[in-house]
Amino acid sequence: MPRRGRGRLRLEDVRELEAQLLSAAQEAFMAHGYGATSMAEVARSAGVSKTTLYAKFPTKAALFRAIVDQQQDEAYGAVDEAVGEASERSLASSLRHLAEQTVLHASQPENLALNRLIDWEAPRLPELAEVTHARLKRSIGRIAGYIGEFAARDGIPCRDPEAAAELFNFTVRGLYHEIRMGVRSAAPDEVRARVAKIVEAFLASRSLW
Repeated sequence: MPRRGRGRLRLEDVRELEAQLLSAAQEAFMAHGYGATSMAEVARSAGVSKTTLYAKFPTKAALFRAIVDQQQDEAYGAVDEAVGEASERSLASSLRHLAEQTVLHASQPENLALNRLIDWEAPRLPELAEVTHARLKRSIGRIAGYIGEFAARDGIPCRDPEAAAELFNFTVRGLYHEIRMGVRSAAPDEVRARVAKIVEAFLASRSLW
């Protein structure tokens, strides 16, 4: 791909450039690992200068963080499309949709590969550990938001929405771990059935939250 000339980029060009950089980076990370991939290699793969790459992503950790954020944004976009009108939602349906869509999205081959890379390299690379912590915090915040919303709507107080969200997230991650390890199928019907049981068990303890 030819290098881009100088001058101010239009918004659509900026978005195209970002997508180009993230795609090239993800391919490089998957092929060589996070630690072994250099920013220079990503720039070459994307067909841009290192100056252009660093202007958009000042560090390799920032570049990887953008890939992870994109993964989450796509999953949450699917969640938002599935939950329906606010007046028709319940805590149970919201949690089911959230868990189903995020597990199904994370179970796609390219996302499984990314998450396996994180599991492999994060223990020895602090910047990757920070990225995964930020992703976890965002997930818990989303769940805690649902719990707080419906605590007020349903008149069922919750003493600690974040602690309840952590418990729910941990349980759903257990399901995803089984899928990632090949112990359980990622077939949509099976995921939905397992999620329904998780949500039912979680809500059974609602008065204790």
